[in-house]
Amino acid sequence: MRGTAYQIPIATLEALLPENPELAKDLLQRYRRLIQRQQQDLLLLGRGDALGRMAMFVATLERSERTEKRPRPSQLYLPMSRSDIADFVALSLEAVSRALGELGERKILAFRSIRHFQVTDRAALQAIIDDYKPAKNAQRRRAKPKRIKTAVSARSRARPTRP
Repeated sequence: MRGTAYQIPIATLEALLPENPELAKDLLQRYRRLIQRQQQDLLLLGRGDALGRMAMFVATLERSERTEKRPRPSQLYLPMSRSDIADFVALSLEAVSRALGELGERKILAFRSIRHFQVTDRAALQAIIDDYKPAKNAQRRRAKPKRIKTAVSARSRARPTRP
């Protein structure tokens, strides 16, 4: 599918929006989707484990390939090398390869080639993504370590008594 792109000054666009509510609605929906994708990207980078990050990356990739005619794309294409994916999701190349390998071993993904694959078990992919609980994880990181009183520390704080 080919299209033509035009550059329109913001002032001109703002003048057109009140006259064309369909255009305003379309732009609002596009910006909403863009913001949702950016939020997903931020969540992906905040996740700690490699398997979860790669599951979220694959789900994001699948979502970007969906169209009205293809709500469930049969094949997906990795648009970048594993090294570039590693940079994007802030993991090592080895961690990306291991995570993709594990998704393949679990039969969640079926690779046709190095870059072509199919999501074969969406429920399992979603379960990996849902397994991450940001609030629970954030509480764990902020929790202060508990003080453990020992005989040595209690004695070191004890003040000698004067006669």
